[in-house]
Amino acid sequence: MIRRIVEATLTIFLSLFLGALGLACCALYAPETLEVLQIGANHAKDDILAILTGLGTEAGVNVWVRFLVQDEQLVFIGFVIAMRIGLSVLFALLAGMVGMAFGRGT
Repeated sequence: MIRRIVEATLTIFLSLFLGALGLACCALYAPETLEVLQIGANHAKDDILAILTGLGTEAGVNVWVRFLVQDEQLVFIGFVIAMRIGLSVLFALLAGMVGMAFGRGT
């Protein structure tokens, strides 16, 4: 049980760090791509607000959504999710290789 807690915690912190690193590398080496991602995040935020408005939510809710959901946050969340998926695949491959090395299989 402790192993699973450590793995989950490690994955969360590594994905946050690697997501920030990936975002910085994208900003330095592919600023056009980052700009496209920011424009897409802006459209996604507008779509979320349009859906909430269509559902009849109060203006107070929409204000909080506008305040809490920023374009930059959505882009960063995307990088973190991508890194988290990558780390999960990497850890699964490593666990399988370690299991095969010790004859346990997967």
